[in-house]
Amino acid sequence: SYNKIEEIIKKALQVGISGDEADDVFANIDDALEKDFRHPLPTGIVGVDNVLKGGLGIGELGVVLAPTGTGKTTLLTKFANTAYNLGLNVVQIFFEDNPGNIKRKHYTIWSNIAPDQQPEMKEEVKRKVDEAQSRSKGSLKLLKLSSDNVTISEIKNKVRKINSEGAGKVDLLVIDYVDCISPERTALGEEWKGEGSIMRSLESMTSEFGMVIWTATQGNRESISSEVVNSDQMGGSIKKAQVGHVIITIAKTLQQKELNLATIA
Repeated sequence: SYNKIEEIIKKALQVGISGDEADDVFANIDDALEKDFRHPLPTGIVGVDNVLKGGLGIGELGVVLAPTGTGKTTLLTKFANTAYNLGLNVVQIFFEDNPGNIKRKHYTIWSNIAPDQQPEMKEEVKRKVDEAQSRSKGSLKLLKLSSDNVTISEIKNKVRKINSEGAGKVDLLVIDYVDCISPERTALGEEWKGEGSIMRSLESMTSEFGMVIWTATQGNRESISSEVVNSDQMGGSIKKAQVGHVIITIAKTLQQKELNLATIA
């Protein structure tokens, strides 16, 4: 009954505390004008980082929107890999892939050796992976979860557990992908108790844990043939787009697939 107990404790802590106090716009002007007011985590993709003024900031939620087979997992793995290389603590959650495939994607980034060629070049891959590990002071944890019943509360508990293990708090949480997260059990059938509620909970986690969250979501049928995918081509509730601070879309025409290219917007 951890989640029920947590809610009781939260309510108890609010007794005698006044919340949502107004902040005078003329107070702490110097703090508001600090250069490092926003703390971005680079994605490792130069064009994206330039547009995002350095990457996605701590306390921000980013969403990768793309149809099936266009590289959502590869892009999220690149984000996770970049943060680890910078010495940050990363947790990469996935539901439908297997750990071996995700590991090989990371090994490809470090070694420039394609996943299907890695068994034949095992020693070279291991050498490059060891070098990457020796350069970073961070951690990179892969966490495969069930795709049919995991809730936000369970993900929060996983993050709390990792934070309590003493290796440093999680700086980046990557969730592949948000459509696999189940709504919290409720008797109400409102939309905000579904996908909207999940997105709001992810957004609040960025502030609660002081971290960046990247996740992904599937595009609808129209997105499959689009030259550029727009946020209105998101599958499910539009609230996923409304809550995310940054939406990155991936599109691949048939010609681009043959040339291993894509259009990111």
